[in-house]
Amino acid sequence: MGVKTDSAGFLALVTKWFVRLVVLVAAFDALGLPAVSDVLRQFLLWLPNLVVGLVVLVSAASPQEGSERRQLSRAVFRCHSSVV
Repeated sequence: MGVKTDSAGFLALVTKWFVRLVVLVAAFDALGLPAVSDVLRQFLLWLPNLVVGLVVLVSAASPQEGSERRQLSRAVFRCHSSVV
């Protein structure tokens, strides 16, 4: 049940759905349905906030992971140097 696509495939999927939403906004505007168009437009304007939030979340998790790796490598080095 995992994701079976690479980063290029994921980016293509996101781009495809973004274009579809933009086309839907234009179509609902042309049909004279401003309520639906406004909801989709608000959703499209919210997406950059989601992206920034995910970037902050990932970048905040990265230093902690690196710190744990450094601590592990120091422990292994100390253990190895005491044996020699």
